Amino acid sequence: MGGDSGGAAVRGQAQAGAQGAAESEAAAAAGAVTGGAAAAGGGAGGAAASGAGGAASGAGAIAETGDDAAEKLRAEMDELRRQGDAQRVSFELQLAGARNVKAATALLADYDGDVEKLKAAEPWLFADACV
Repeated sequence: MGGDSGGAAVRGQAQAGAQGAAESEAAAAAGAVTGGAAAAGGGAGGAAASGAGGAASGAGAIAETGDDAAEKLRAEMDELRRQGDAQRVSFELQLAGARNVKAATALLADYDGDVEKLKAAEPWLFADACV
């Protein structure tokens, strides 16, 4: 008995939330359609009534496209950060006199990314340490 009334309350809240979202989307779409009809010189009432559904679905498509573009941009930024970090590490190893940057980079993780620790522990990797 009590569980049924709780479920009805949750359904009522979900429906109210969906209605509020649909109303705000419809208002935004109607504003966009009304502005377009006024700019074209047509009657706003008929254009808003007939085009509100199409504008709302178009707004949803634009939002999805924006989300996809944002995700692609985040992935591209992550890749650029990774490349920048790799170049920075390579440069640090070259400055330290690494004979083989690729081998030194592979071992660097064992020394917490500290080039000086690597140089002290693996002197054979560095030109100035063995001379």
